[in-house]
Amino acid sequence: MPRKTQKAKLVLSKEQQEDLKKTVQSRKAPIREVQRAHILLRYSEGMPITEIEKMTHVSRPTIYKWMEKSLAMGIEEGLKDKY
Repeated sequence: MPRKTQKAKLVLSKEQQEDLKKTVQSRKAPIREVQRAHILLRYSEGMPITEIEKMTHVSRPTIYKWMEKSLAMGIEEGLKDKY
């Protein structure tokens, strides 16, 4: 029987949540950063990856890529293109 894998929890401080919300609402931030901020916020709220995928129209592998980067390197680095 297949088992669900558990991804690490993303715990955001109030300040990090506010920063991500500002990025999501920004009209000047690059669209990639806005999408990534949206993904991080939804993931931290406990939304399933499938729902995030439907809501953002971003592929599952891409969502996992940015989640893993954010968990490993921090929220600020998770929004950026460069590794």
